Amino acid sequence: MNKAITHLLALTALASSQVLMADATAISCHGCSDSAKRQAASKAASEGIVHVFDQKRASVSSYSLYTEILDIRPWTRWTTASLIPTDPTLKKSYRKFARAQSEFEDMGTIYLPGDFEFGTVAGAILDPRGSTTAIEDYLSDMNRLAALNQATMNLVSRITQLNLGVIDLGDIVKDLVIKVEFPDGSEMSYVLEFSLNPGNNDLRIELVPFGNARGPDGRALPTHGNSLRGRTFTDHNGSMIDWINYVRSLGIPVVSGGGSGDETTMECTVKGDKIFCTVRRTTR
Repeated sequence: MNKAITHLLALTALASSQVLMADATAISCHGCSDSAKRQAASKAASEGIVHVFDQKRASVSSYSLYTEILDIRPWTRWTTASLIPTDPTLKKSYRKFARAQSEFEDMGTIYLPGDFEFGTVAGAILDPRGSTTAIEDYLSDMNRLAALNQATMNLVSRITQLNLGVIDLGDIVKDLVIKVEFPDGSEMSYVLEFSLNPGNNDLRIELVPFGNARGPDGRALPTHGNSLRGRTFTDHNGSMIDWINYVRSLGIPVVSGGGSGDETTMECTVKGDKIFCTVRRTTR
């Protein structure tokens, strides 16, 4: 898992009193061969049990480790990893989780409805807490997300029962990144996480902006004043106010160009060494 994004599907909120002394070690090796999994297990610990999770194949392999040391100079040390049966309930819950996540990914881009309270990626970036909460609420009504939620809860429950010491699911599952398209056609990607309430063990959805934001024209979202050069924005059901506020947040002045017509546009141009954006009414 990419640790810059990482925490995707993370179990991050366990209180210190709930952190378990692990009887086993849990690691991931997604898409690995049997020999690669055995090697990964032998590097993960010197003794005990190591469970290797492979989300690509929706499988868990378990190994018993034993380390020997040749007590003569030069000292030699080697670890033997022997394949052992895996708890069947753990295998089943992980398989169901992997299938549920795959089915959710198959949905592709999440299209927010036209009356969604955040109509643009600009508005979402200007109010990250409010927008992620609104998107989380929208996603919570999806059957496939409900299935993924339940599958994750079942997996967490079995991990806890087996005392694997896993407190961050990011150690054993792959990132789940979803693309969200806003009503005006702009878009941004999010990492979907699950966090556990330490008080009642309730699992809840959390979104973390991942980036890759694009404007309605499909081009990368401007992130500084110079990147606004030559960009034009068109109003979509009142979205212009978001884009005006976003441009101003980059320190670029917005002026009125007057005009008349049934369409509002904002064009960003350069005059001398200054960039400014002009809002005007035009006819389509």
